Amino acid sequence: MNFMTLNIRGIGDSKKIEWIRKLKLTQSIDFICIQETRVSDFNNIDIVGCWGSTNYQCDFVNPTRGSGGILSIWDPRVFRKSNTFSSRHFIATSGEWVGISGAITIVNVYGPQSIVDKRKLWDDLIDLKKGLNGIWVFTGDFNAVRFACERFNSSFCHYMASDFNRFIAVAGLNEFIQGGRKLTYLRDDGLKQSKLDRFLVCHNFIQVQPLTSVTVLPRDYSDHSPVILKPHKVDFGPPPFRFFNSWLLHNDFNLVFDKAWGNFHGFGAPDRFLPAKIKFLKNERIGGRK
Repeated sequence: MNFMTLNIRGIGDSKKIEWIRKLKLTQSIDFICIQETRVSDFNNIDIVGCWGSTNYQCDFVNPTRGSGGILSIWDPRVFRKSNTFSSRHFIATSGEWVGISGAITIVNVYGPQSIVDKRKLWDDLIDLKKGLNGIWVFTGDFNAVRFACERFNSSFCHYMASDFNRFIAVAGLNEFIQGGRKLTYLRDDGLKQSKLDRFLVCHNFIQVQPLTSVTVLPRDYSDHSPVILKPHKVDFGPPPFRFFNSWLLHNDFNLVFDKAWGNFHGFGAPDRFLPAKIKFLKNERIGGRK
């Protein structure tokens, strides 16, 4: 299941709808977390336009006085919802990740501004996680940074960062190394930048998807960048050759190696030619034993 989070800064613009749909299709996204919809009536959101088809399910939280608003959209063939927990600042959608045993909860977060409100949100999320077992994915615009290097030309609040890091530690969350852009938010004047958007996952997620990648994509129609999380497995195939240091002690090692290396005849692309040549060398090694 591929995830995307994006603070859209108002979802009423047709260009933003098209942008979300393009990202969804080109990145093969199965679960989208959107913050700051700024649309008071959920029925006015063009979800079909965002998703690219009618085959979707969603959860939402309406904005307050025209500010905020959270929307989660997913493919029901990949994620099967069982329950939802929500507040003004998050949507937690629990269910089944098809093909992965156990429950999974995806939390779409839109962090508040004040330190006090943030502390309450972190405590609420910790309590929520304690009440449900399984895999957890927290994502969204947390409106907080962890370290001073995650801000540029912007003031760093040690208390806010300390609270955020405490939440991450107590909840038992981890963060994958991020590719693409380093910072995810650019203020309108182009001077101040921060890393406000991220993915945080529990240990159970890492156990089932250890090779997950996180990538920050370019900003097009928002002051925030889309952030993509893609679990995947990399298979480089079987090792073509195993070398034992003891072979170097054999008197005929150089002779056998040079003869086998020179006698090989093959063809094809370099990435196939070299393993075939090494395999031939392996079969011709000292004593002729395979």
